[in-house]
Amino acid sequence: MGPHGRWVLLLTEEGRHPLPCTHRSRPPPLLGFQLALTIVRQTGGLGISIAGGKGSTPYKGDDEGVFISRVSEEGPAAQAGVRVGDKLLE
Repeated sequence: MGPHGRWVLLLTEEGRHPLPCTHRSRPPPLLGFQLALTIVRQTGGLGISIAGGKGSTPYKGDDEGVFISRVSEEGPAAQAGVRVGDKLLE
């Protein structure tokens, strides 16, 4: 996937308004809202860690989704508004 990629996140904290984004879609009922981000990798990566996923220990309850478990304060993901607990959809 080159030096950047398109990420679709489910932002789990209602009322949150991240800064840069490429696309915002209608919020799913009672779950927050979806946001598509393009994050450009800098030296050292994107500045995130992920947890969960199919076949792994769930990060939240029994949800087999992939979640953001750590965000480096100065990394590109933090600058784009990604937070711990956001769920990756694509």
